[in-house]
Amino acid sequence: MYGVLRKIHAGALVGFAALVVAATFFVPTSVGATPAAVQAAPLSSDQLQSILLPANAYPNGTVLYKMTYADALAGTGCTSMTDTEPEPIACGAGFMAPSPDLVISPDACGAQAVSTAFGDASGITGWIQTGALPTGSEVFGLAATTPGGAQLDRIAANVAACRAGTVSMPALGLSGTVRLAQFPVSGFDGARTFGLLVSTTFGGASAANGAGAMTAAMVFVTTGDLVVIACEPEVQGALNMARGMYSRALAVVG
Repeated sequence: MYGVLRKIHAGALVGFAALVVAATFFVPTSVGATPAAVQAAPLSSDQLQSILLPANAYPNGTVLYKMTYADALAGTGCTSMTDTEPEPIACGAGFMAPSPDLVISPDACGAQAVSTAFGDASGITGWIQTGALPTGSEVFGLAATTPGGAQLDRIAANVAACRAGTVSMPALGLSGTVRLAQFPVSGFDGARTFGLLVSTTFGGASAANGAGAMTAAMVFVTTGDLVVIACEPEVQGALNMARGMYSRALAVVG
């Protein structure tokens, strides 16, 4: 989801699990109509932006950026939320796009795993934050609205269909397996939730190149038209991030 921080370091691919997550979300999909909007009053862009966690919610040394969902898709701009990046990154074309070299099979493990929950991506309005913790692990947050909210049952169906998929990036000599699993989510009164764990494992030459077992935990929270997504490498980190964002969302909607 946050391809901005894709990088190769000392022969190792940093954030490969993040690349896999990118391929599950930033792919516009048409899967039929979603339920009618139920949000009593549409949230403004400023209100959605305020749901993102502030920079001081993360450890010192975190590199963090924010952008609108539209800018993320178009690669037309982002704003730094911290002053820890020595050089500004270029938010150009393909900024958040999945790598064209990334191959995931079946589609339930990749292109449609999350995107099918949103139907037509043109209906999504909101803000994204993405960055890297001091450890190098990547984080991602989304606060957005889409008619009817996220259809979490569609994610569950893809989880059931992705017990053992394959993932590769031939240009880097990386290949392995990808698996989706659900984990329990609680503490979000009044909202529908889903916990998604993306696990990638590499062996042989891939492991020798510095890629082993990696995870990306995603928490989805949706109520009315509002959707909050939090992603960190570990389940507890994603849960904490999602709870912080949902608390801020409740304050916004009153």
